[in-house]
Amino acid sequence: MKDGQRARPEAGLASDIGIGSVRSRILAAAGDLLEETGTDDFSLRCLAARADIGLATIYSHFENKEALLLRLALRGFAELRGDLLQARAREDIATGPMRRTARAYLSFAADRGALFALMFDTRLMSRHADLRAAEQEAFAVYLESVTADARLPEGTRADCAVAVWALGRGMTAMRASQPDGKLPQDTDESLARGIAWMLDRPG
Repeated sequence: MKDGQRARPEAGLASDIGIGSVRSRILAAAGDLLEETGTDDFSLRCLAARADIGLATIYSHFENKEALLLRLALRGFAELRGDLLQARAREDIATGPMRRTARAYLSFAADRGALFALMFDTRLMSRHADLRAAEQEAFAVYLESVTADARLPEGTRADCAVAVWALGRGMTAMRASQPDGKLPQDTDESLARGIAWMLDRPG
């Protein structure tokens, strides 16, 4: 898809999820490989060996490495959006929709760090309008959740949504700056305590 075009993150994804299809096998193996290597050491040749699929077959489904990574990133935003919708739909008066969806968002960032980093990769984002549109659709779900949360002062809700969204991206950048992709334990624990206080404090 050329830059300037826009699409829903789910658009074009139906062909990715057919059980047992070659395309779905490629993407499943690519997702596993991405979590192990990150984008820098990710290669289609390694992917072919891992998936036990010929390199030519991969190229018959994806024009190049960037096209495959873009598809993974779009799928990631579709999955994140689904997680946010599920969190928002749960009825839990004690936490409120903002906190539920914030936890879902930050958990996605922590648990699926390599995919999350790919989703927000600056090079991919700058080159593909459909990826930027996918982020905005996921963010819109979170923004709606924050807007609906009466615990926050009405004039601050949109600002809070942007701040938490940026926090997720910042956490990923911090982890990516470490050689093993993990924060020092004391930093990680401090980050967890700070986030818990911001999300769970009364009022």
